[in-house]
Amino acid sequence: QCRRWIERYLPHAQLHEMPSTADAAKRVATERGSAAIASRQAGPEYKVPILAEHIEDHSDNFTRFVVVAKSSRTERTGDDKTSLIFSIPDEPGALQAVVNAFARNRINMTKILSRPSRRRVFDYSFFVDIDGHQNDLKVQDSLREVQKHTSSFRILGSYPRARSTPGRPSR
Repeated sequence: QCRRWIERYLPHAQLHEMPSTADAAKRVATERGSAAIASRQAGPEYKVPILAEHIEDHSDNFTRFVVVAKSSRTERTGDDKTSLIFSIPDEPGALQAVVNAFARNRINMTKILSRPSRRRVFDYSFFVDIDGHQNDLKVQDSLREVQKHTSSFRILGSYPRARSTPGRPSR
């Protein structure tokens, strides 16, 4: 997410992947002549200087972190999102039927991504985030209707909407 900055200001730098930004900052603390791309908090935490800020290629980039658990049960907060994955038949209007199910129930789709499913040619999986908790009645009505139009369907879970960070709007 900051390739252009690196190419411009550090064109001869050797890049090394690390398991995490924390690991990168720890390494920099002990390895002379190195630098890490990490959070602002990593500087004081690992006693490494901050050399440059806002090096991202696009200022609206953000990283999503997901907690994976055996149980998808989370309490409603009143400001939640739900993530799901589904596939639809390869036919005209199939995706529109899903979108219409959410629209009829006034459920906002905040994200939709498609990826080839690897099951067969022209079969795609759709990853969707919607506003609301899976236990909300309007969300449940929508999800039941959506499921009727899909060839596979799974609710990944509901969770509190991320709080905004300084300088960035909530998503």
